[in-house]
Amino acid sequence: MAEFCALGGTVANQLAVDFFDPAGRDIERVPRDVDGVAVFAGQFFGAGEFLKRLARRADDPGREIVAGPALMDDATILRATGPALRGVVGSSYVDPPRMRDYLRKYTQAFPGTPAGIAGGELVTGYRDAVEAIVRALEHAHGDERRLPAELRRLRIGLLGGPVHLDQRRQAVISTSLVRIGAQDPGAAAPALEPVSRLDGVDQSLGGLLDPSLSPRAGPAACRRNQPPRWSRRASDTGGRDD
Repeated sequence: MAEFCALGGTVANQLAVDFFDPAGRDIERVPRDVDGVAVFAGQFFGAGEFLKRLARRADDPGREIVAGPALMDDATILRATGPALRGVVGSSYVDPPRMRDYLRKYTQAFPGTPAGIAGGELVTGYRDAVEAIVRALEHAHGDERRLPAELRRLRIGLLGGPVHLDQRRQAVISTSLVRIGAQDPGAAAPALEPVSRLDGVDQSLGGLLDPSLSPRAGPAACRRNQPPRWSRRASDTGGRDD
């Protein structure tokens, strides 16, 4: 919201759902006279059928729908919705080349376990968390008392890219923008094509948010603001702000 509105966008409505309606009435709540719809709910909330209904209603899903990592990083929901959402761009906590390398090594080490499980959103999150803890423990020579200090000093490349902690002990991460492509025969899910990667993303989104702000339910205000540095960089290189 903060980044989109800073670039001049206007949010027509924000819809919060506990679970999507199996009967399909949820699509009626989405305005038709908008330029696009952002969907951040994932498989746990039953978003698959809603996404397919939304894609059928769109003239060009690739230009009218954007999605969050709960969709892009979940092979199960991508497999179910990918053909309908081909061309849709979304954010991802993983960098596609790093993910491919990780899944290749995982398949070699554990040939009896489906790679789709290893690539799921929950598994990759735990994988990154354990990798960071183990690396910091190695630097601390197993001394738990030194662990917090080693975590603060740690600079590590995880599935999304470089990560470190700021002075508030919050993660400064890399996030990727990816596009849903075609699904190769035998693949667990459609391919994700890299669009761009944004490094150094902190909890303030480049100063747009108060670093002490906590997430909350309910509508957020849409305010024009100075765009974050990565948005300005995209504009300088010919990228669109839509």
